[in-house]
Amino acid sequence: MGEPVQLHSDLITDCIEILSPFCVATCSLDRSIVLYDLKNREALRRFSRKHVTGVRHLKYLKDFGGLMVSSGFEIFANVWAP
Repeated sequence: MGEPVQLHSDLITDCIEILSPFCVATCSLDRSIVLYDLKNREALRRFSRKHVTGVRHLKYLKDFGGLMVSSGFEIFANVWAP
C-alpha cells in the first residue's frame, strides 16, 4: 500500500463531480487539486504546484476524453488527465 495522499492545507475554492470514476475533485489556495474516490471514501491523487498563487476553479470536460481544466489567478489555465 502506498503513502496516503496529502490533503489541502489552505482554503478550498471549488469542488466538481467526476462521474467515471465516481469521484470529486477539490482545488485550493494551497496550489493543489485533490481527487477523492467517493465509493471508498479516500483521497486518490494530488495534482500540485502548477499554479503560482492558488487554484480558483475547476471544470470537468467529459466530452473531451475526461480532461479537467484548472484556472488560478494567473493568465493561463492547466489541463489535467485525472
